[in-house]
Amino acid sequence: MQPAWAQPLVIVYFILWLTLAIGSWWLIRSQPDAASKTIWFRRSMIALVLLILAAGAPFALASGDSFGAVMFLTMFVPTAVFIAWFNIATTYFCTACKRRSRNRNLFAHTFHCPHCGHRLKPV
Repeated sequence: MQPAWAQPLVIVYFILWLTLAIGSWWLIRSQPDAASKTIWFRRSMIALVLLILAAGAPFALASGDSFGAVMFLTMFVPTAVFIAWFNIATTYFCTACKRRSRNRNLFAHTFHCPHCGHRLKPV
């Protein structure tokens, strides 16, 4: 059951989430080269993590329960930051076809684009 003060926050959260999703998709898709797509992808991932943390903070910290606040700060925040870092570290844009790809194995490097076969710069 949600507290009475949470209903407007939830509505604002989903409006911001939808705005961020459509805006980041449009910004990344409209960039002319792979370098600017990479920059905007990283910015949108950081904005997404900040939105998630800002949405969870009122519920964890305003409950008055110190255990909830400690769990939020020690578990939720590092997990969200790790997931964002992992997405940023394993996602790249090909300079030839400008498509986004992900390297699923963090310990191995991808040397060719899986879409067009273009040789990627050495990592």
